[in-house]
Amino acid sequence: MTAKIYALDSVQTLADFELDALRVADVIREHGVTHGDRVIFKAGNSAAYVRVLFALMHVGASIVLIDQQEHPDETRRIAGRTGAAIAFVDDDAPIHDDIRTVNLYELIAPAAGRPLTTRELDFDAWATARRPDHVDLRLHRRTQGRRQVRP
Repeated sequence: MTAKIYALDSVQTLADFELDALRVADVIREHGVTHGDRVIFKAGNSAAYVRVLFALMHVGASIVLIDQQEHPDETRRIAGRTGAAIAFVDDDAPIHDDIRTVNLYELIAPAAGRPLTTRELDFDAWATARRPDHVDLRLHRRTQGRRQVRP
């Protein structure tokens, strides 16, 4: 049986989903994001959310996750405090005009049908995107069915 990603408007095999994430990663790079860059990610739960998250991880971005409904003033404060230069948002995410934003559809649409530059999704770049102010949470071991996280 082949793993599939089910969304409201589509069904994709996991393999096709990963290839699309690679295409989105290339579009993210065209927006100037490189390994270690701090970015805001503020979007609702969707297939596009997961695709962009995987793409950001593949690029090696340092991702600041913000609740989609967070007030624009708080988002601005977080952007200033974290040094994030760009925010990836969906249509519903309230955000101020002074924050450089890219809507998820601006990543997904240009990625469609684009030639691949690589065929393997790799999160190693994300795992090494350490910044002086990072929080490092790693899965340590399983104990009695619960995961322990080591700081």
